Amino acid sequence: MAEAVFRKMISDRVGCAENELRRHGYDILSAGIAATDSSPASQDAAELLAGRGIDLYDHLSRQVTSDMLSECDHVYAMTNSHLRVLQDARPDLTGRMHLVAQNGQDISDPIGGGKDVYRDCADQLTEAIRQIVDGFIRDGLIRKDDTRL
Repeated sequence: MAEAVFRKMISDRVGCAENELRRHGYDILSAGIAATDSSPASQDAAELLAGRGIDLYDHLSRQVTSDMLSECDHVYAMTNSHLRVLQDARPDLTGRMHLVAQNGQDISDPIGGGKDVYRDCADQLTEAIRQIVDGFIRDGLIRKDDTRL
């Protein structure tokens, strides 16, 4: 869900379609520490985000790799324990790694939960990602009609 929410927010802010983000210099992806490669998003997550105008139906999970981390300018973890795992795996990149919720609270993975659990997670992610995007805007990393190629 985080990747889809992030893509939507960035594309709305930049003023481009989500499939044009890379052309504008933004590559947003998600990966999990214990994810199974190529698993689809849960039906509950896809339906929930579809109701918010966000398409998650084509999403496939993947496991995070060291190379993937190397290529990222910013890495966000949903929980403190996931953040520590990433930092232990790549201590040279610790400065790029952050908890998605700036208040320091974990956002639990909703897998296996019902619709209410997914809704709560999506709400938490949306607010946390909004704060990140607002920070990017304040820092000049994102601007409306960004035309970086």
